[in-house]
Order: sequence, then structure tokens, then C-alpha cells
Amino acid sequence: MTIQNLIRRIFPKEESFYGLLEKLALLTQDSVEAFERIGKDGATPDEVAQSVQEIEHAGDKVFHEVETGLARTFVTPIDREDIHQIAFETDEIIDMVNLAARTCALFHIPDFNPAMVGLLDALRRSTKVLADTLPLLRQHDYAGIIKAGRTLRGIEKEADTIFRNAVSSLFEDPAIDAKQLLKEKSLIEHIEDAVDRCDRLGSTLSNLAVKHG
Repeated sequence: MTIQNLIRRIFPKEESFYGLLEKLALLTQDSVEAFERIGKDGATPDEVAQSVQEIEHAGDKVFHEVETGLARTFVTPIDREDIHQIAFETDEIIDMVNLAARTCALFHIPDFNPAMVGLLDALRRSTKVLADTLPLLRQHDYAGIIKAGRTLRGIEKEADTIFRNAVSSLFEDPAIDAKQLLKEKSLIEHIEDAVDRCDRLGSTLSNLAVKHG
């Protein structure tokens, strides 16, 4: 038994970190839901970008709460570096959705083509898995966390296929001009990157589950 584990057995643990991580995971869902409003009910890219930006600020605030709490807390429920890494990677997902929304506003992209819709579906499913998985940390359901990691990996592979096909189609389309190609390629890259980051967080969670399970 390590000294850190022995300390955890003796002293009371600060459990609020679980709630903060769960809140961050829910904000990833909120950011995707807000982003998908582009082109619906008259929502403009600028309006949507502002909404996602507000969620991104909320995510930053929660992440700073995690960092402040780690600096002030003697005993954490799991290793403090794991808490920080999970919070950081979750916040990065929100940051990437925010970047995608700002790209739509910058390039005046008013709606999504089929490839973007497919990638957004993968992103929506990934953030749903994360929101359902983070509470499993509190429950010490490590088998469930590992299963979720496999699910996220499968979704990421789907998104990777959509991304590759989309990029190939863009460069093979003789009717698309260079500016439009760059706009669309930039956006699908950001959405696909957000899916990748969900998968990365799934791997981080799975590694933690293996360590503690």
C-alpha cells in the first residue's frame, strides 16, 4: 500500500471533485447541443457561437474550481494528477466545440453538409457517453468505465471514416472553389478533433479504471 493510499484510509476525503468532473461532462453535452442549433429556427452562426462561448466560459470556471480545490485539499478521492488530467481533457472538448462554432461564425457557414452532420452525430453520442460515465467514478464502477472507453473508441473510428471520406470528396469535387474547400475542411477538422478528444478522455478514464480496479 502506498503512503498516499494509507493517508486516504486515515483522513476524510474531499468528495466534491466528483461533482465538478460530472458538471464538466454535462457541459460538453450542452456545448454540442448549442452548436447544433446552427441553421435551425433561424439561429445564425454568430448567435450560436456566442451561446457556445458562454458554455466554454462556464467550463473554464469549473476547471479553475478543480485546480483551486486541488491546491487546497490534502486528501483527494483519487490521485490528484488523475483528477486534474480528467478535468483538463474534458475542458478541452468544450474548447474544441467552441473553436468549431467560432469557425462557422468566422467563415459564415450557415448550415451543415452531410459529413458535418455525421461527425456531429458522433460527437453528440461521445459526449453522452462521457456524461453517463463520469458518475461511475463516484460509484467505483471500473468495469463500466472500461466498457465506456471501448464504446468511445468505436465512435471515434466511425468519425475517422466519415472525416477521411469527407476530405477526399472535397478535393475530388471539381465544382468547389479553393476558399469553400478550406472553409469546409477547417470545420470538419475541428469537429473530428473534438471526437478524438472524447476518445482520448475515454482512454484516460480506462487507464484510471485499470489502476484502481
